[in-house]
Amino acid sequence: KKLTLGGAGTSTLILTGANTYDGLTTVSANTLQLSRAGGGTLPSTNDVVVNGSGNLKVSSNQTIYNLTLATGGILTVDNGVTLTIAGTFYHNGGTIALSGTGNIAYGVNAGLSYGGPTAQTTSNDEFPAVSGPSHLTINNLNGVTLHATRSVSTGNLTLTAGNLTIGNNDITAFSTVGGTNTSHVYTNGTGKLFLTSIGALPKVFPIGATPTSITSLAISNGNNVDYGARVETGFTYPIFMPLNAVNRTWFVQAATTPAATISVDFFYALGDGNAGFNYTTNVDFGIYTSAWNVPITNIATTGSYQVLTSVASFVGGTELPMVIGNLGAILSSPRLVELSAQKINNTALLNWTNNTNTVFKEVVVERSSNGRSFETITAVSNNTLTYTDKQLLAGTNNYRIKVTDVNGRISYSAIAAVINSTAGFDIISLMPNIITTTAQLNIAAAKKTKLNITIADVTGRTITKQLYSLVAGSNRFDVNVAQLSAGVYYITGVTAEGDIKTLRFVKQ
Repeated sequence: KKLTLGGAGTSTLILTGANTYDGLTTVSANTLQLSRAGGGTLPSTNDVVVNGSGNLKVSSNQTIYNLTLATGGILTVDNGVTLTIAGTFYHNGGTIALSGTGNIAYGVNAGLSYGGPTAQTTSNDEFPAVSGPSHLTINNLNGVTLHATRSVSTGNLTLTAGNLTIGNNDITAFSTVGGTNTSHVYTNGTGKLFLTSIGALPKVFPIGATPTSITSLAISNGNNVDYGARVETGFTYPIFMPLNAVNRTWFVQAATTPAATISVDFFYALGDGNAGFNYTTNVDFGIYTSAWNVPITNIATTGSYQVLTSVASFVGGTELPMVIGNLGAILSSPRLVELSAQKINNTALLNWTNNTNTVFKEVVVERSSNGRSFETITAVSNNTLTYTDKQLLAGTNNYRIKVTDVNGRISYSAIAAVINSTAGFDIISLMPNIITTTAQLNIAAAKKTKLNITIADVTGRTITKQLYSLVAGSNRFDVNVAQLSAGVYYITGVTAEGDIKTLRFVKQ
C-alpha cells in the first residue's frame, strides 16, 4: 500500500489521523499536510518522496524515516514544529521553508545526504548545529560547500561523488568512507577535517588542496586523541629547495597533546611533485615548529607514493606544517647563506656570508613582521653582502636572504631579526626543534642586556640554567641538551628587565 499525491492544481490534502499503510508516500504535486497532534500522521518507518511541484507541509511534530526532497519539491515546517528524521534526509535539490521556530532534527544514527543536480551549499535548516545528523554523505557531482563548522562526530563522512568544500570551517566525523581525485574534502581555507578518537587502527583523511587532486594522510596509534588536517599547495614556510619537493604542505593538529609518538602516513600522486622532484628516490620528512627540522630522513616510499612517518612533537591545539621532499630539499645544513642583523639607532644593519662558491643569479633581501609572510625590500648584486634597512616596522622586523642559482633553485638564509622598540626580546627559533644533542637558539633583542635561559621538563622541574649576554639585534647561541632524556621540554628566557619568553622543544 502507498499514498501518491499528484495531478494538477494547488489543492491541499490534510491528514489529521494516524495512518498505518506500509508503502511509499509520494508528493509530486499539490500539498500534503501532516497535522495529527502528537505525530504519527504517517508511519514512522515509511519513506517519503517530495518531487515535481509537490509540497510536504508539516504542521505538527512528526517523525519520518527516509525523506527525499528532489528538485522542484518543497518541504514546509510550520512555526513551533519539529520534523525528526529517523533514517536519512536525501536533500537532492528542492526548497526547505522553515517558519518561525520550525526546525528539522535527527534521531539517533540518522543521516543527511546531498545529491542535487547542481552545486549545493549546506544551511542551518537541514544541517543544524544542535540535534544534527550522525552521518553525512556527499553524492553531488557538482560538489557541496560547507556553510559553517559542523560535526557528525559519532558517524561517517561518506564521499561518493563530488567534493565537500569547507573553506574556513571545520568538519568533524568519527571516520570517513571513500575519497578520490574528484570526491574529497577540499581544504581551500583554514578549515580542517577532524576525525575523533584515533586509536591503534589508522583513520584516513581524504583531503585535497585542489578540486581535482587528493593528497590524503592517515593517522594511527593516535592515543585516542582527535586530530584535524588540511593541505595546501606550495610552502607557507619556505624550504631549502622547493623544486625538489612534493608541492604540498599538510597541516596537522592534535586536539590534546598525545602521550606517545603518533604514526602519520602521507599519500601523493604522479604530478603532485614540483619540477625537480624525483618520484623514485628516498625522501625526507619535514616538520615546521619554530623552524624546519627533518625528524626522519632517507625514507623509502611504499605503494603508489606512500610515505610512512612518525611524529613526536604534537602539542594540543597547535597546527604543525609538514612536507615531503627529496633528500636535502627541506633543510640545508650548513645553509648557503648565513645572515646576521644588528640594530644601530633606528636602522637594521644586515650582514651575510656566502658559504659556497656559488654564483647566484638573484639575491633578494626580504622582511616580515610576523616571521611568516615575507616581502621583498630590495634586490642586490651577487657580490653585495650587506644592507641597511632605514625604514623599520614597529615591533619585530624579521629578515632573510633569498638566493636563486643559475639553475633556478631557490634557497633561504635562516631568519635574523631586530626589535624596533626601546626594550624587549623575542625567541625567533630553536633549530632544529626536535633535538638529539645540540641546537642553535636564535634571539632578537631590542637593546644590550643579560638573558637567563632555563630549560625545564613538562612538570616544571628546572634541568639547567645559563646566562647569556645579548646585543641589540640578532643573537645566536649553541644549546647543548645531550644530557637530557628523551621527551618534551620548555626553554624560557628572562631578561634583566623582566621580559619573559618560552618555547617548547622535543629531545629525541
